[in-house]
Amino acid sequence: MSLLRKIESTFWKNSQNLLKANKKFKDIHKGETCFMLGNGASLKHYDLSVLSNSVTMGCTYSLIDKRLIGNSLNYCVFPSAYLMFPLWKCRGTKKDHIKGGDIQLNSLSPIFKKIIKENNKTRFFISLTDRYAFLKKPENISYVYHFGNKNESSYDLSGCFNVLTGALDMMLGTAKYLGFSKVVLLGCDYLGSPLMTGHFYSVDKPLVGKLIGDYNADYGNRIKKVADELKLDVLTIFPKGIKSPVFKSQSFSEYFGLDEQYHNQSQIIIQDYYDMLKLADLKRQIHMLNDW
Repeated sequence: MSLLRKIESTFWKNSQNLLKANKKFKDIHKGETCFMLGNGASLKHYDLSVLSNSVTMGCTYSLIDKRLIGNSLNYCVFPSAYLMFPLWKCRGTKKDHIKGGDIQLNSLSPIFKKIIKENNKTRFFISLTDRYAFLKKPENISYVYHFGNKNESSYDLSGCFNVLTGALDMMLGTAKYLGFSKVVLLGCDYLGSPLMTGHFYSVDKPLVGKLIGDYNADYGNRIKKVADELKLDVLTIFPKGIKSPVFKSQSFSEYFGLDEQYHNQSQIIIQDYYDMLKLADLKRQIHMLNDW
């Protein structure tokens, strides 16, 4: 670990006491079922009004969806560190439009802050590293930080929480801490076979099967390991013809009793957010097209 990393780790460890406020969330949904929304393109096929009477959790971009207006999520997670600050460290792109490591203005931060502000009934779990990204801390956010043993899943939101590899990992760990015993996953397409890629906010139609591969085994096995360690009962929901090799699966129509109906991106994304996403896409900070 570099000296700067050690200093950073020590700094945030000294703020660990701020996580104790999360104790109030322990087991408040004991034995209940949580419906979780990933950002996968399969969401374009669903009528999300079926979730109106359910306890729900989403991640990152979930609340830019028109279908959730008036039916805001109960919970939403942001797994990455330093998301809310005004500067962005670029990761580079396939076409080398921008070199990895370059620093530019963060076009995603205004999107995330707008989401938090406009959904005050949703409880957001964000990285402790964003503590100083707000002039005044919004009342509907709680902090999470990666403390604990990396070799086993630790889900204590008030202390050792280390299931932060990705958004779904974090949602599963959060659900366990809140007391849920079963989770139903929608829009978590990398768990399915044949594989579907893309996001619900993407302009392009989803790619399925031979064009992109049959299954992402590394991802599926990682999520299965996390779910097993957390002792969560997992059901995956996909469009017809897709199933998960590692979890129980049903099609949307089988589970909810409704036909699938495809919605294009312009039908489901709130216009203000769409305009902001286009700017972020131009800066190669988000994928809205398969042109990278």
